[in-house]
Amino acid sequence: LYQICGASHVDTAVCYQTLGRILAQGGDKSSVLYQKRAVALFTKLRGRDHFETASALATLGIFQHKNGDTKGALESLRRSIYLVQLVSGPLSAQTGLYYQNMGVMYHEVGQ
Repeated sequence: LYQICGASHVDTAVCYQTLGRILAQGGDKSSVLYQKRAVALFTKLRGRDHFETASALATLGIFQHKNGDTKGALESLRRSIYLVQLVSGPLSAQTGLYYQNMGVMYHEVGQ
């Protein structure tokens, strides 16, 4: 796909995201690296204030938390919530979902 679509293509970002999910399910810590690449591509191609960028950031936060980086995970979720609120408003269903994920993380670390 990289050779067909090129480095800067939405399909390449989606492939990075899919590979990250597969690696995360297998417990591989490199899943965070692939998700960071997806976030960078979505930011470049779609912009900082796009729903796909926010979704990729939330997924990055989940992977970071799964790999023990709760501080980074919470920061990624905060950024994704901010972006979703810019795009869809504060009453978006995604905003609630991301707040719920953040609450689970705080609960698991005892805060």
